[in-house]
Amino acid sequence: MKEIISPVETADGLFHDGDPSTGAEGTVVHAKWLNAMQGAMIDTQTEHKNILAEVGMKPDGSQSAQLLAAIKAIAAASLSHAVSGVYPVGVVIWFAENKDPNTLFPGTKWDYIGENRTIRLAKKDGSDVKNTGGSDTVKLAIENLPPHAHIFSANTSTFDHGSKETSWFDYGNKGTDVQGEHTHTIEGKNAEGRDTQLSFMSATNAMTASKSTSGAGAHSHTVSIGGHKHAVGIGAHSHSISGKTANAGSGVAMTVTNAYINLMAWYRSA
Repeated sequence: MKEIISPVETADGLFHDGDPSTGAEGTVVHAKWLNAMQGAMIDTQTEHKNILAEVGMKPDGSQSAQLLAAIKAIAAASLSHAVSGVYPVGVVIWFAENKDPNTLFPGTKWDYIGENRTIRLAKKDGSDVKNTGGSDTVKLAIENLPPHAHIFSANTSTFDHGSKETSWFDYGNKGTDVQGEHTHTIEGKNAEGRDTQLSFMSATNAMTASKSTSGAGAHSHTVSIGGHKHAVGIGAHSHSISGKTANAGSGVAMTVTNAYINLMAWYRSA
């Protein structure tokens, strides 16, 4: 860009009209100044043309806002370049108030990370970036608990029940069954083994050497049992008890959410 041209060669550096009534002459414009003015104009137009060319525009005499449009386009491109330098694609930014980077940084595209989530660092190779998972609550299962058991044993207190008696009952008299009937055989021989006539035998049966008595002797006995009772000794003793406790708990999920602060988070996607 050329240097700024010098003012006209007058006392105050301004142009003045001539006044014939007073004989005052008008400002004389020399070729030096006119050439400088022409050069400045051409230089300025060249600068403007270069600005238009920067955004792919050509001078159009019918337009009066080309330079403004070009400057805005250059500024937007410069801002986009600056934003890309600070916020490349994939970067995450945080806001402590409701802000949308799609509006803050025109020409860029941002996606919201999501609601009600915490951040977990991904693998260094980026293979699991943007994977989601986890929960604010957890319900414990049996396999989550360490091995354990609930065992108990106990004894009842010692108590002496003393001696107890059966109730009184009179069994009365009871009789035995009839037994004992039998006979006796009498041998009719002498000391030499000869048959003899027993004096109590009649003549009609004298020829029979041996005789038997008639059957007799069947009888029974009456046994008196009488009313009585028995004493039973129970004595002091205790009982052992063993088993397991009843189930406890209802399986309600518990929260695992840490103390937190809510922030808005966006990542640049384009």
